[in-house]
Amino acid sequence: MRQIVHNLDSVKRGIHNLIGRPLTVTVRRGRNHREQFQGCVQDVYAAIFTIRRLEAEEILSFSYNDVLARNVRFTGAETSGQTSG
Repeated sequence: MRQIVHNLDSVKRGIHNLIGRPLTVTVRRGRNHREQFQGCVQDVYAAIFTIRRLEAEEILSFSYNDVLARNVRFTGAETSGQTSG
């Protein structure tokens, strides 16, 4: 049986620690469809967090469950593996 490594509270804390840090974000949009971009976490709220995309100057929102389900992943030296899942 698969062991759960993260829970919702640890994901929220990890994302809160990433506010303002530049990182690479990988988003799984569906079967065999991935999007990767440079961005930084701008704000965190109770149910969602926002990421400012650096190339296009747009703001995207994601839920913490997206991170738990590994639909959103963060990579880069700044993350130190906190929320990469």
